[in-house]
Amino acid sequence: MSEQAIFQSIEQEILRNLSARHQRNDGTINMKDVINEASYCLAVNNLISVKQLNAQTGSNMKNLPTESMELLFTGMNKALEKHFKANYNSDHLRMI
Repeated sequence: MSEQAIFQSIEQEILRNLSARHQRNDGTINMKDVINEASYCLAVNNLISVKQLNAQTGSNMKNLPTESMELLFTGMNKALEKHFKANYNSDHLRMI
């Protein structure tokens, strides 16, 4: 999977999660919700990816390699910057 495809996949997933959160919150969302959803999304992606890699390789990894985690965080950061522009900054990324 290309880097761009990974970023698009992450963007689609976080937007789907944020849309669901928006509906659950009766049409409202704030940056705390965005940070929580982004953190959850990254954690779930990490766990699923590790499980798939372990099944494919027969290894017993606990976390993704650093390069893969950096791709996930970069993709998430790009998606959030794109959709929240002025309301999203490096402090939010640090919280995630």
